[in-house]
Amino acid sequence: MNFDLVAPYYDRLAALVFGPAIKRCQTDVFIEMIPEGKVLILGGGTGWIIPYFRFDKIQKLTYVESSFNMLKLAKEKNSNISPAVIHFIHGSEKSIPNEKYDCIISNFVMDCFSEKRLEKIMILLRSHLNDGGRWYCSEFKQNPISYRTFWQRYIVQSLMRFFFKITTRLESDSLYDFDLYFLQNDLKEIYSKDYCGGFIVTKVWQ
Repeated sequence: MNFDLVAPYYDRLAALVFGPAIKRCQTDVFIEMIPEGKVLILGGGTGWIIPYFRFDKIQKLTYVESSFNMLKLAKEKNSNISPAVIHFIHGSEKSIPNEKYDCIISNFVMDCFSEKRLEKIMILLRSHLNDGGRWYCSEFKQNPISYRTFWQRYIVQSLMRFFFKITTRLESDSLYDFDLYFLQNDLKEIYSKDYCGGFIVTKVWQ
């Protein structure tokens, strides 16, 4: 799985399909629950979200991205931030430093993996979270009672997944019940907000 080919236009493509909701779902939560202490971002993409952080509240931001081109864009966009505060790492979940974090952010990352790999990643990330730490996660979700169910399924499964499977070799074939994976790792939901008629959901787990 590699997002190098789509890196230059990934953000514009997401905005074209989902409008401002694709960014709001990831940043609205910062108003109520400001990330503090040591923060880990897995799969941060082009780094557009970095300026939304309160760096007076952050001790260190570790930014792990498997796409070289995505990481390059993230570095260029945030070159004004001291390397002492933000640590960019080119790699996968296996490249996460051996330390604990107060906050973990994994937006639109979990639905990229196969179920087997996702289980292992969740356990690994949980091991990096401090006691009482927060895990921020925004993902797509199929809502069976929504009138938008049909177009949601069509966009995600028929269009987006077909496109990303060709361009990035996406591992997953469908959307998962992410709540189950968090609960299995002894985490409790403390925040939840829906976007796009429940098609996108942002949650914070602790």
